[in-house]
Amino acid sequence: MFPYVLHPLNSIALTASIYMTMAIAIERYIAVYHPLDYNRVMMDATTHSRRLAGYLIPVCLVAILFNIPKFLESRIVFIGENIHLDITELRTSELYVTYYHNWARLMVLGVVPVLVISFLNFKIYTAVRSRRGGRKRYDEHLSTVLMMIVLIFIICNLPRMNREVSKDWITSVVGKNSEGYK
Repeated sequence: MFPYVLHPLNSIALTASIYMTMAIAIERYIAVYHPLDYNRVMMDATTHSRRLAGYLIPVCLVAILFNIPKFLESRIVFIGENIHLDITELRTSELYVTYYHNWARLMVLGVVPVLVISFLNFKIYTAVRSRRGGRKRYDEHLSTVLMMIVLIFIICNLPRMNREVSKDWITSVVGKNSEGYK
């Protein structure tokens, strides 16, 4: 069950949670920069399910499509009465490891989401700060929350992104060193 369901599902859930965080940032950005349209949509009860689907369907599709290779990385091998977990040739392919497992995952699950979430929250932060009016205390709390969301997102994803960069660096160094000894 692990190689065919749990392993891919873990990656799909991680991708979906990251992209859902981006979707929430987009939703808040629209609410701040297009408040009339946002309020009109919020008042219409028939559009709630469409709006929800407009965020969930793309997030789920991206998460599933991006992680299709995860279904092909490992397999169960039966040797006599023993059951073993083994990796496939795909998972040992240098191209796959370098370009999908290291770089694509770093960019799609790390760099792009951090940049998008940081940019959108910074834009929201500056808009809220410039529109203070009579709601100074509320706006300061909202600004603090926005910055904390970005900070927590970065703190939670930094170890994973660091691991991706380290894996690629170690793979390239070990690969170059082992070629010299052939």
